[in-house]
Amino acid sequence: MPGLHAHLYLTLFAMDGDGRVAVSGALAGAVGLGTLTPVYVVKVQLQLPRQDVMRPFTSPVDCAAHNFRHYGFSGLYAGFMPGLVANSVGFSVRFITYSKCTEAIARLIASESEQASSSVQVAAQLLGGGLAGMVTWASAYPLDVVMSRMQAEGAKTQTNRRAGALRTITEIYKAGGGAAFFKGLGPCLLRAFPVNAVIFLTFEQSMKML
Repeated sequence: MPGLHAHLYLTLFAMDGDGRVAVSGALAGAVGLGTLTPVYVVKVQLQLPRQDVMRPFTSPVDCAAHNFRHYGFSGLYAGFMPGLVANSVGFSVRFITYSKCTEAIARLIASESEQASSSVQVAAQLLGGGLAGMVTWASAYPLDVVMSRMQAEGAKTQTNRRAGALRTITEIYKAGGGAAFFKGLGPCLLRAFPVNAVIFLTFEQSMKML
C-alpha cells in the first residue's frame, strides 16, 4: 500500500510540463465555478424575457432570494455538474493553449534572437491569449448551453422537480438536434478573442512590472 500511495502521489501531484498546467487549470476552473455559480444563476434568469418567467425580478437580490426560497441552496447551484465539467475542461485547455500558442507565435514572427524582445512578447501574448479564449469556449460550449438551460429553469417553474443534466441534454437534442448545443457559438468566439487577449496581456505585463 505505501508503494501504491507513493505512485498515486507522483502521478497526481508531482507533474511537470503540460500535465501540471492541465491539472492546475482544471482545479482553477472547478474552484472558480464553485464561487460563481450563484452569480451565473442570477445573471441567466435576469436575462430571460419577461414572458418566460413566473414573475419579473426587481433586483439581483430578489432573484437570488426567489431561488433560495423555492429550491434552497440547490437553486443557487443549478447546473453545477455540467458546469463543473465544462469549467474544468475549458480552463485546462485554456492554459495549455495559451502556453503553446505564445511559444509558436513568437517563433513564427521573429528570429530566435528577437523572440525575447518586448514587442514580440506583447504580440505573442495578445494573439496567444485571444486564441486560448476561443479554444476554451469551443471546447466547453455544449456543456455551457446545458448549464444555462438548467439555471434558467428556476425562474420558469415553481415545481421542485426540475430537469437534471441528462434530461436537459435530451430535451435540447430533441428540440434542435446537435446544432442546438452550438447555438450562439459564433458571437461567443468573437467576444472571447479580444477579452482573453487583454486578460492574458494584462496578466503578463503586470507580472513583469510588479
